[in-house]
Amino acid sequence: MKLLTVIGTTPYSEVAYVWATEGEREYVSRYAPAATAHFLQPEEILLLATPEATAAHLSPLCAAVEGVAPVRVIEIPSGQNENELWRLFGLVAEAIGPGERLALDVTHGFRSLPMVVLMAVCFLRAARRVEVEHILYGAYEARDASASPPRVPMFDLKPMFVLLEWAVAADRFARLGDARDLAALLRQANPPGPLQRQDPALRDLGRRLGPLAKKLDEMSLALLLVRVYDMMRISGELARRFDLAEEAYPAKLRPFAEVAQQVKSAFVQFALPNPEAPENLAANLARQRRLIRWYLEHQHYIQAATLAREWLVSWVAAWRGEGDLRQESARSEAEDLLGRLLALAKKGVRASSDEVPCSETLGVLWGQITDGRNDLDHAGMRRGHRPAEALIEALQSCLQTIEGLPLPGEHTLTPTEPR
Repeated sequence: MKLLTVIGTTPYSEVAYVWATEGEREYVSRYAPAATAHFLQPEEILLLATPEATAAHLSPLCAAVEGVAPVRVIEIPSGQNENELWRLFGLVAEAIGPGERLALDVTHGFRSLPMVVLMAVCFLRAARRVEVEHILYGAYEARDASASPPRVPMFDLKPMFVLLEWAVAADRFARLGDARDLAALLRQANPPGPLQRQDPALRDLGRRLGPLAKKLDEMSLALLLVRVYDMMRISGELARRFDLAEEAYPAKLRPFAEVAQQVKSAFVQFALPNPEAPENLAANLARQRRLIRWYLEHQHYIQAATLAREWLVSWVAAWRGEGDLRQESARSEAEDLLGRLLALAKKGVRASSDEVPCSETLGVLWGQITDGRNDLDHAGMRRGHRPAEALIEALQSCLQTIEGLPLPGEHTLTPTEPR
């Protein structure tokens, strides 16, 4: 593990740095990085310092860590403008290799320097899988001045570092509707098994959080793989798991508590406990249609095209009196009807059918949906394939038409009649 730290030109005073972790540790020094080095025993200390700071403190700092770890000085600009701040980022990036284990001491530093270093390490953590083990800060302003030398508490800010992970996970969910990163963080926050066995309260927390994380994973995969019947069942179970866990979030799960209602609301709209039941046929189709829009809004275009094609077949089968929308023969007959309507539309014949409403528009719609779905599924391996933007616009147009189709049991509307 390497220790990355900063130092300024301040004439630091000698204090006793106290780190209360797995028993209290204490080290007396003018320099917080020296205390951190004695606590953590790194293999190398990377010292970010301006020429002025190096002249003021390098020699006594090296003496304070002699025999613990060598010091490598990385000369940095003072960060007085944006270009110098980016130069600092580059120097940090050059000093840290992929996958390295790292600790930070951000106690000393000039102006925004510790913040810039921390943000650079955050980026490297994501881009190079750098493992940050500790972020130590000596809180001089919270010192016990009655002691001699004054006792300065040293805090490990690493637990707050998880906020960045929550931010990334929340962003992934907001953009893509994928809650798997949120589920992984829930699992990390869940108390380990031995602790649960010793503490009934922790055991109760585990019973609430574990199943919630599992359902979030199941829901995300059902959406990703277009398993609409699984998704409708899971979303109902997921809502119940959210309700059970709502009052059990500990302090370290406050980030999840902030987004929990948003996640629950996004998924519960698809809940249908028994989607195969004939009495739920219209509700089933309504939720699937809502899901097509959800896919488009979250940029899952292939899933949107796949479901739009299958939805139209289900819709026709439903209007023809089929109660089981997954019945193979019923779907085949619905596809045959749509194919006949498409063939007539290609000849310029205004087709109509007594079997389904809005039949005069179905042939054209079927052609648009199947062509778009095939274009996507063939991965551009067809001559004359459409540009991505044109495909997305076509899908959005098809969805508008789909949303104008009446569900069984509704008043029959024309596609252009207001809903």
